[in-house]
Amino acid sequence: MGRLISTGVHRKGHSTEFKSTLVRNRKVCDMVCECGFSTRITSFGNPWCHIEVQVRYNDHLIECGLEP
Repeated sequence: MGRLISTGVHRKGHSTEFKSTLVRNRKVCDMVCECGFSTRITSFGNPWCHIEVQVRYNDHLIECGLEP
């Protein structure tokens, strides 16, 4: 697993993209929303990271008063 690709799902100003960078010679990935919200995907590189992405995105939508 080298990278995540955004599916283009968009909810009222909440579209995400993924930015990967090297930190201490390790590739890390952040999910960044167009509203300014950003979070590190801690399980990046593992098969279950897709579940973490969905949970974090749903939690973000709920915090913004939207349904996931």
